[in-house]
Amino acid sequence: MVALSVRAMLLWSSFLVVFAAISLTLFSPELIELTSAAFLPARDLLQKVIEPLLPHLNLLWEKGVALYQELEQNAGMRYRVECAAMTTPVVNVLLGPLPSFITVVQRRSIGNLPCFPFAFRLGNNSVWLAAGVGLASPTVCIPNAFGTCVGLAFALLYLWAIDAEEKDLKEAAFVDDQGERNGVEDATSRTMNSKSTVTTSQMKSFGAITKDIDHRKTRLATLRSTRNTFRWQLTFVAFSITVATGLVALSRSETAKPKLRSAFERFLNMVMGDRRISAESPLLTSFDDFDFIDHGVLPLASVLTTLAFAAPATNLHAACSTWDASYMGGVFMLFCGLGSGTAWFLLGAIWMKKNAVVIPNALGILTNSTALLLYLIIKAFPRSSMPTTAPGGSSSTCKRTRQNITSLSTKGGDGEGTVTSTTGALLKQKRRDPCVMKGLDEESESSEDGRENRSGKGKPRRRQLVS
Repeated sequence: MVALSVRAMLLWSSFLVVFAAISLTLFSPELIELTSAAFLPARDLLQKVIEPLLPHLNLLWEKGVALYQELEQNAGMRYRVECAAMTTPVVNVLLGPLPSFITVVQRRSIGNLPCFPFAFRLGNNSVWLAAGVGLASPTVCIPNAFGTCVGLAFALLYLWAIDAEEKDLKEAAFVDDQGERNGVEDATSRTMNSKSTVTTSQMKSFGAITKDIDHRKTRLATLRSTRNTFRWQLTFVAFSITVATGLVALSRSETAKPKLRSAFERFLNMVMGDRRISAESPLLTSFDDFDFIDHGVLPLASVLTTLAFAAPATNLHAACSTWDASYMGGVFMLFCGLGSGTAWFLLGAIWMKKNAVVIPNALGILTNSTALLLYLIIKAFPRSSMPTTAPGGSSSTCKRTRQNITSLSTKGGDGEGTVTSTTGALLKQKRRDPCVMKGLDEESESSEDGRENRSGKGKPRRRQLVS
């Protein structure tokens, strides 16, 4: 500990010495003159390059300003952009998560589906709905009201899938515990009657069951952690919706702001004491200029929109790591997301003139453009050697399930109770893992072949002699 503290003190002292030396060197007049003299040729070269381009840049700027003014006065273009801004979010919000949730309902399991996008999409649509009510804008209200209903339905389905998967895992664990107890009792009675030791196949079956139980416990812990995280996210979303609704109610009320101003003035006088604050104080003037919608609800909605647009970034990371385009949905959904961001960006920049609408949708355009480019690259250059992973499950799960089922296939009567109980547990999990049924079919075929060979009904297998 003493050596570590001395090393840390030496490190900090050397850092301070270097920082002081750099500061004194940078702010010395001689160095400033030397630096300016060194950059004079670069500045002259830059001026020579830019000066011929200045007339063209000014012409482009004038054309852009003229186009902006023309679009601002064009009612037909505004109507088309508003229709696109109301239509594309509805398609994106409804059809985006729909295939994943169909898989979730069929398997009664969330698989690897993250909870982050659904919570913040619900919060984003709800806060924008409150902002649309405050702005009295049907263009903002209609798609966000639909998105709020769909987001609430998806959030409830997500919680239901977590509870259903946890219930199925607990039932399978109960069946496996009963079967393991029966298998151990049968193996013990056979061992005592035949005065022999436990066979290798029994030990393998018991080891496979132990691995399955450990995997089930890990999955249960993951489900509990996901539920707690989703609940905390929904709590934050509910708090944001409450704040936005309260600010909208204050903005719509005619008597709320004067009462708040008088209460704020009394609070300032109490803090100042003997020095009474004047009516023309900058604090009171800024409070009078404060708009609950523009300075309260819209920044909160902008933050939630940024968080909602950050959700596809996790899909981009998963698609890059696995080189699988299924994480990003179809190309139609990517085009809808790009169209929605572009429409709302134009609407906020040209007609609404709200930075809270422009900034997050600019980030949305960047995210969706990157996702579309990555989708086209993955489709153009597929990696056949890399194992693909669907959003609802993993390829390693199928392999592990088949290995466990194969290890449970035993010859004769050793471990029959254990195999039967584990097979029943796997039958209960068939909705979650489609590879289970294939593994069970392989196990049943191998056990039937073994029984036929032992009874003499089937043809005995010929052993291949290795020369």
